[in-house]
Amino acid sequence: MRKKIYLTICILIATSLGIFNTTYAATAVNAAADTAAQTNATAYTGAIITGTAATAAIVGGIAAGISSKKSNNHESTSSDDLKSSDNLDKQLQAALDNYHTQYNVPAMQASVSLPGESKTRDFASGTTQDGGTTKVKTWNLFQIGSNTKAFVTAIILQLEAEGKLNINDPISKYLDTPKSPWPSTWPAKWKEVTIKQLLNMTGGIYDYTEDDAFKKSILNNPSQQWSNLDLINIAANHPDDFAPGQGWKYSNTDYILAGLIINVVTGKTVKQVMQERLIGLTNYHLWNTYYSDHNYPSDIVKRTVHGYADINGVLQDVTSPNMSWGGAAGAMLSNTNNITLWIRALFSGQALKSQQLTEMQSLMCMDASYNCVPGQPVTTQVGGYGLGLAEENDSHYGVVWYYEGETWGYLVYYVWIPSYDTVITVAADKAGDVEGHLYYVVADMLNILYNSPQLQQYRNTHKELATTTQLSGKNQFSGSGPDNDNGSQ
Repeated sequence: MRKKIYLTICILIATSLGIFNTTYAATAVNAAADTAAQTNATAYTGAIITGTAATAAIVGGIAAGISSKKSNNHESTSSDDLKSSDNLDKQLQAALDNYHTQYNVPAMQASVSLPGESKTRDFASGTTQDGGTTKVKTWNLFQIGSNTKAFVTAIILQLEAEGKLNINDPISKYLDTPKSPWPSTWPAKWKEVTIKQLLNMTGGIYDYTEDDAFKKSILNNPSQQWSNLDLINIAANHPDDFAPGQGWKYSNTDYILAGLIINVVTGKTVKQVMQERLIGLTNYHLWNTYYSDHNYPSDIVKRTVHGYADINGVLQDVTSPNMSWGGAAGAMLSNTNNITLWIRALFSGQALKSQQLTEMQSLMCMDASYNCVPGQPVTTQVGGYGLGLAEENDSHYGVVWYYEGETWGYLVYYVWIPSYDTVITVAADKAGDVEGHLYYVVADMLNILYNSPQLQQYRNTHKELATTTQLSGKNQFSGSGPDNDNGSQ
């Protein structure tokens, strides 16, 4: 899978991991872009599959973590407020419809969470199949690819807060024991890689999704069942990219190993732990988010829109119920509503204690063009890659946190702007050329929001934003963001 993140200085929108990486150098937020291995296909899979987990659909559900719990019910709002809100929704829907039509994307979703609103604004455009008649709903699901990584990171950090592990420990402390003996097929030098280096992509371990034979297998048999050992052994057969801590490079293998550590520490599968801690009905309202490294049940598959990739110039349906090749790197399903709720919960500190949230936001340099040393810590003024998320500094909005998940046929972006307490998430069921333009719809939505009465009122009560200037559409995007590659579904 491949994932390209074109987030640039204006609001970096996304980082995901793609399984078919073609250029995974460390470009600013490029986490690992990769083409589909000389196989006549342009297939992209992000964040290990960019897009795993979390389908979400509490249409209009409570956005966890919103600072001001102002009611958004009709009973407590004036008719002018309602007209303003309705008009804003129409403009946001039009922006999504325009992108859906202009770029011929079969299915799209978007969700927006504004400060003081207790409900997300959810939108959908298109049909669940290319040329079909069933309209996409806000409760339909998408593969979220590498956005899965933030969920996995949160679990690791929760375990740390409970004293069950330390992210500065070498992985061999957990994966080289009588309970979990170190396989002879794995290099001994991996033993010194720390858990933190897995999570921030500085371990130097080869990304299995870059292997040509693996890419061809995914293309030829997308429903094939892969085990964690299958995926890790692919990486073990390739030289490391650099010594631990001596560089930065997106690697989905890192998160497959992190998933194994969760299994060893808890005695449970990643799916069980994910359900218990993050995506069960009692946690964060993520009622439409799912994780499986096997076939998804038929009822969930039916709710998932079909995914498409450009193969030999022809748009082909690449939908598969099996995401085992993405695993903990990107096998989740969700929707934009749930991802928006998750981001609220994560950055508001609901999912993590303050120490662990700070660790998650500790940034590493991805590219020397940022005037930093790849693989070394950077400041928030520079931007960089944290633990399963990325940050950039924007001249208009200040600090912007974002990520993109991309799999073979799906793209999911989110962007959180702390200065405006605003979250935007967008999803599309078409990879390839779309990823180079998907951030436009986010830019359009930001411009609409910036001029809305809702954010004008917010600026009036936050004087430090008085000099903030408006985004002027696509022209404001001048840089490239992280490209992440993943091999997940």
